[in-house]
Amino acid sequence: MRIRARVGAGRRCSTSPWTRCSGRGTRACTPPSSGRSSSRRPPPSSRYAARWILLLSLDICSVLTSEPCILRVPCQILHGLVGLVRSPVSATLPQIGSRLFVTWGILWSFPETRTHILVSSLVISWSITEIIRYSFFGTKELFGSAPSSLLWLRYSSFLVMYPTGISSEVGLIYIALQFIKASEKYCIRMPNKWNYSFDYFYASILVLLVYVPGSPHMYTYMLGQRKKALANS
Repeated sequence: MRIRARVGAGRRCSTSPWTRCSGRGTRACTPPSSGRSSSRRPPPSSRYAARWILLLSLDICSVLTSEPCILRVPCQILHGLVGLVRSPVSATLPQIGSRLFVTWGILWSFPETRTHILVSSLVISWSITEIIRYSFFGTKELFGSAPSSLLWLRYSSFLVMYPTGISSEVGLIYIALQFIKASEKYCIRMPNKWNYSFDYFYASILVLLVYVPGSPHMYTYMLGQRKKALANS
C-alpha cells in the first residue's frame, strides 16, 4: 500500500512541469527565465539618467526664457508627477502655488516691494531648500543612496528655512497690499459685459488668511516625514 501511494504521488507530481518529487513529498521549482524581457529594458541607472537629463533640460530652457520663475512652476510639478523627486504632488502644489503668487503676483507685478529686506531672506530660504532637496534626490537616484549627512539636511533644514520662508512670503504680501489698493491692478469693475467684478486687494487678503491654517499643516506634515525618514535610516 505504501509503494502504491508513493507511485501515485509520483504520477500526480509528473503532471506539473515545475514540480519535483522526492521520497518525502513534492517540491516546487521556479520556471527558467528566458532573459528576453530583462534584456530589453534598460538598467535603472540609465533610466534615471535619461529622466534627469530630460527634466533638467526643461529647467535650463525655463531659465533662459524671459520669465524663468513663472515657467519653472510646471517643471516643479512635473518632477513630482514623473517621479524625479519623491515629494507627492499634493504637498508640492501648495508650496509651488504660494511661490508663484509671491513671485508673479507680488514681486513682478509690484516693483515697489523688490527693495525690501524680506526679499533677501525669501531668496536665501528658497535657494538653500532647493539646493539641499535636489542634491539629495539626485544623489539617491544616481547612486542608490545618499550620505547620512545629506539625509539629515534634507529632513532637518526646513526647521529653520520653512519659518523664514513663510514669514518672508507673508510679510511681502502684507507690504504689497497698499500698492495693490492704490493701483487697482488686476481689478475688474462693474459694469461690464460679463457682469462680474474682481478685487485683487481682497483676493490677496484671502491668500494671507489661507496661510493661517496652511502653514501649520505643512509644517506638521514635514515633521512627520522627518520622523519617518530618520527612523528608517
